[in-house]
Amino acid sequence: MRLPFADLQAVVVIGRAITNKVERDVMQNARKSLPGLIVGGFFVVLPVLLAGFVLERIYHTLEAVVYPLLESLPGEVFHNPVIRGLVVIIVIVVLLLLVGLLARTQKGQAIGRRMETLILNRLPFYAMLRNIASGLAGKEDEKSLRSVLVTVEPGLQQLGLLVERHADGSGTVFFPSSPNPGSGTVLIVEASLIRELHVPAHRIFNCLSSWGYGTTAILAPPAVGKGQDKS
Repeated sequence: MRLPFADLQAVVVIGRAITNKVERDVMQNARKSLPGLIVGGFFVVLPVLLAGFVLERIYHTLEAVVYPLLESLPGEVFHNPVIRGLVVIIVIVVLLLLVGLLARTQKGQAIGRRMETLILNRLPFYAMLRNIASGLAGKEDEKSLRSVLVTVEPGLQQLGLLVERHADGSGTVFFPSSPNPGSGTVLIVEASLIRELHVPAHRIFNCLSSWGYGTTAILAPPAVGKGQDKS
């Protein structure tokens, strides 16, 4: 089981994906009016707000546990609010590291797969969010998003993310928009038009977020003997 905490950028893009439909409907009506620009700006920062909300909930949950323990310690050092806050942050980081280490062990992976089967796979959007997070974090498995270059027409190509392959070799491809790659278009593309790239999915999102800057590095062939780009 791979947690989205491994890559904060994954959390941000997941938030964008969740608000994608609402954003598209609102922006179609708002156009370029001043209220429309305000609404558009809101949906740009909304994923960051969602990530902040999750972290805040974790902080306050641990705060209720850690503060009483600090109160029982002798001395005045741990009565300082700043010191208490730092202790809670350190506890959060340590817990995330422990969870990440556990997820890499065979036992942890077995527990994660069982949780996915019994609970998580039944939740709406879980499979989609898991695949997005693993792709953006640069994880390699059969379900993660793959970076691709699709030939739209002769002389015209477009960066995209391969969501899944079909029996006939064609694929479902998500084409992120620019500069907001959290929204885009999904098309079924025949196999001959799809070329897989040797870069992790988050490189595609970074490139499109920068209006295409960095495309040359993405399209460069991988160095012989170095395998796939993991940066």
